[in-house]
Amino acid sequence: MRRRLAAALAVCASVAVAARAHADPPEVVIDGSALIANVSEPSGWRSLLVRIENKKPTPIEGHIDVELANNYRSRELLTTRIPFSLAPGARASVEAPTRFEPDTLGELDLVARAEDGRELGRTKVAEATRSEVLILELANPGRIASALRGALIASRRSPAFSSLVVAIGAISAPIDPTTGDFRLPTYPAGYSGATLVVAPGRTLSRLAEPERAALANWVVSGGALAVAIARPEDLRAPLLLAALGEAPVETKPPEALRGPASFWVPPDDGSTGAGPRLKRLDLAPSRALSATFRGYRAQNLRETPWGSAASYGLGEVHLLAFDPEAADALSDPWARQTLADLARHAFDRRSQVALRHGVGFSGSPQIDGVRRNLDPNQASRWTIVVSALALLAYAALAGPLSFYLAQKRGRPLSALLRLPLWSAGTFTLIVGLGVFGKGLSGKSRKLSLVEAGAGMTRASSVHFRGFYAASSQELLVRPARRENVLDLAGDGDTGRSLVIDRDGPRLTGVRTRPWQTLLVREDGFVDLAGGVSVLADGADYVVKNRLGRALLGVVVRLPDGEAHYFPKLADGASLRVKSGKRLGSLGGFPYPGSKSLPLDARGFSGTLDADTPGLGRAWTALEPILPNDVEFWSNDVPVLIAAIDGGEGKLSDSGLKTDYDRMLLRVVGTGGVP
Repeated sequence: MRRRLAAALAVCASVAVAARAHADPPEVVIDGSALIANVSEPSGWRSLLVRIENKKPTPIEGHIDVELANNYRSRELLTTRIPFSLAPGARASVEAPTRFEPDTLGELDLVARAEDGRELGRTKVAEATRSEVLILELANPGRIASALRGALIASRRSPAFSSLVVAIGAISAPIDPTTGDFRLPTYPAGYSGATLVVAPGRTLSRLAEPERAALANWVVSGGALAVAIARPEDLRAPLLLAALGEAPVETKPPEALRGPASFWVPPDDGSTGAGPRLKRLDLAPSRALSATFRGYRAQNLRETPWGSAASYGLGEVHLLAFDPEAADALSDPWARQTLADLARHAFDRRSQVALRHGVGFSGSPQIDGVRRNLDPNQASRWTIVVSALALLAYAALAGPLSFYLAQKRGRPLSALLRLPLWSAGTFTLIVGLGVFGKGLSGKSRKLSLVEAGAGMTRASSVHFRGFYAASSQELLVRPARRENVLDLAGDGDTGRSLVIDRDGPRLTGVRTRPWQTLLVREDGFVDLAGGVSVLADGADYVVKNRLGRALLGVVVRLPDGEAHYFPKLADGASLRVKSGKRLGSLGGFPYPGSKSLPLDARGFSGTLDADTPGLGRAWTALEPILPNDVEFWSNDVPVLIAAIDGGEGKLSDSGLKTDYDRMLLRVVGTGGVP
């Protein structure tokens, strides 16, 4: 009877709980999805679209946490937190930049919590998929995804004795069901998973300003945008005007496009990875497709195998000669292979960017050079040597010498009376050296790399911000701009949150350790006043500084491999590259057949340090975090590196005084105002 009674009570309790759950609906309903579901990098940032609705008849406040589901490292990783305040029945949506790593591409939990920590609702976001080459299509309905998804291409950046075969991933951008417009990232880092964005001209014309600015900044940082123009009015889209220098004019298409083209393609066995076999495929466009070709003329445009293109910062904007969204366009084998080849070109160009925006976080071994460069302890190591010498002197003076002199005076025990004085003096000296070397207050330091196209007034940047405090304290770190993203650099060992609110992102929960440097990486953009112009002048090049500040330690490597050095270039001044001090050849090859051109800082760091102390060491500190296949220098265009005098120019950071601010500049290509 007792067992039957207990079973009956359990059934009643279950029914009551179920009825209560049915009677009390969730207080909030949350949903989330990735704006770009695929990623093409092993680590970096992606953007989530988070939606929330208040189901209660009363206002509700709290926050949504974006957390990694069921991962042993979840407490060490970044949590994105979104505060909310909703009226009864209200809905809201917000973009949440989220950092991922190779082992964190699994499901994400979206957890809504009240201000007191009580859970209000929970849902999951499906895990991201990985594609080495990702085409993002801004068309509805899209035709590229179905035509090219899974197609194989062979990278030309691979060693000469083999080929790197990768598969194309292609997706369409999500649609807002309310407005019918595309939902695109407003943070440039949200595009970090994309290799090539393909958009009709009408889509560019309709983009809202935050979305247009994010897409433009992504291209400036090294992205590739391909545009198909169907209407004359789309030629005046703001992004095209900025990239091309003027509104393009339609003209006769290049005749070369109508003839056969040769493509080097992978074998038909479907294998990917490194392999030596490629075959040549000769194709020509059909007459029907050729009849639709269009050509364009503008200040910065040049002819390409895909139509015409213009460099925009470190990236490119392509005006396609054909419209891939037109009916039956991609049924032509030439059109499919041409578009795949453009994706291959965009994939290969990524190696020309030293530190790509929003991707490529380095682990502790690689980042240690930057950490040491920003660590004040490195400048106070002399205090350790002096302290050691003081201890040796104390051991000699307070011990044998003191007792010897006391014994010589006939009072051997009197040395014991002086021993506390020797100890106190030595203790005071060592503590004083420590205070003098480390200081009593905290410090902040910054090492930045800015990468720009020649003549560009806006550039992508990666800032490494070091925080050094005498005691453990919690910092609130804000980015320099709203569109920037930031997190701890290297391997994080503490939980922290990136809070997204109306004032922009901020990093909270960052706790310093006594006398240790905490490192934060911020990916963003900076304005460069008038930029740095690099213009060809016969067999030489002319560089003009329009930054409003001097350049220090200027090194210019020409396409022939020869590098020339100038200690300083004042604001408004010009120089002829070949008139500078020759440094020899820079960029050597790390292994036979490689196409990469590493920084090779050892070739010039001593020269820079002689004129600007510490500048060569700063470049050397950055070298370990650059990708192995980076083309830091170029055999096609000149590349300039220098330091901007005065750095970013801020006197404090997150409440700590800034005593070191080094901003390094890399300028690629030719362009600008004479």
